[in-house]
Amino acid sequence: FSGGLRVDETRDSVVVALDYRPLARWTLEAGAGPFAGGTITALGTRYALAPGFAGALGTSYRIVDADGAIPFVLLTGQISYVSSSTSPGGGYNAFDLRLGAAVGTTLWRVLTPYMVGRAFGGPVYWRFQGAPVVGTDDHHWQVGGGASLSIGSRFNVYAEGVPLGEQGVSAGAGYSF
Repeated sequence: FSGGLRVDETRDSVVVALDYRPLARWTLEAGAGPFAGGTITALGTRYALAPGFAGALGTSYRIVDADGAIPFVLLTGQISYVSSSTSPGGGYNAFDLRLGAAVGTTLWRVLTPYMVGRAFGGPVYWRFQGAPVVGTDDHHWQVGGGASLSIGSRFNVYAEGVPLGEQGVSAGAGYSF
């Protein structure tokens, strides 16, 4: 953050996303849901992030189809927003623009393991000790992997772990209409 302030931060959210595929290789996505909370630790003091709002708009484009030993390659882009507040403290608003790539393959028509890399950045606005501060991420990159499992023709579940750069874990389920 401005003024040399360094913090540790944990955020949790639940997002419901709708995907629309206007072309076989191109997908659009919109998601929103509750920001469930988290913490910011600054100068030895822990600040609770209150529940709030999380939202995202994104797109992906498959530039290479999987073919035998050749994996698929998917390019991704997303803009996201989180709104919350801390007590003590004040308003907390974070914006993020992410660009990434995923490489993987589908095994036995049901299991899709993949690797992912992303670069991103965006400002974070917060009130710390009564004064407005502006910050950004320590790590502007992620490297990790995940897998999706198809269950029947319309349902899937996935999990992703990102141990390098900005760390994260996500999991979810999807249904195709």
